[in-house]
Amino acid sequence: MLVIKHVGDRVDVEVDELSSLSHAKPLSGAEITAVCREAAVLAMEENRLAAHVSRRHFLAALEQFRPRLTSAMMRFYEEYRTQCGVLSL
Repeated sequence: MLVIKHVGDRVDVEVDELSSLSHAKPLSGAEITAVCREAAVLAMEENRLAAHVSRRHFLAALEQFRPRLTSAMMRFYEEYRTQCGVLSL
């Protein structure tokens, strides 16, 4: 489970925006975690004591990230989800 929490009032990240941007290249949960970690690394490269990760860090991380999930894998998981009756959130 990915937990995103609001910390302080300097947050300029819109989760819905990031979600819509990532739909251009569908990501698994592990890949979303990797993008979040990359955004944190980018923030720390600017300032190793960075107090927050900003929108531009997430956008840069999304831009750099190359998904590993193929279309065939996505179809497999979708078919599996349908056959098992699993509902997505």
